[in-house]
Amino acid sequence: MKKFLISDYDGTFHTDDESMKNNIEKVKEFRKNGNIFAIATGRPFYDFTKLLDKFNIEYDYLIINHGATLLDKNHNIINNYSIGNIAKENVRSF
Repeated sequence: MKKFLISDYDGTFHTDDESMKNNIEKVKEFRKNGNIFAIATGRPFYDFTKLLDKFNIEYDYLIINHGATLLDKNHNIINNYSIGNIAKENVRSF
């Protein structure tokens, strides 16, 4: 049976350089065993893909823009959620 793991990036997957190296190796092993890994972040696509390339992070799915956009490993958009007018009208100013 396949397992599916989702990890937040900032403060979870990446807390420091040493943990980052360890997490990358663990994810490689996890995926090698046929499992699925997704990484989630509030960051926008362009900003985050620079980090993915820099650290050579392997993944199957990306959840970006605070959960608003879901992409596959080839960066094809699976779904993109927007805030509707009703939600915008119900936001209160503090």
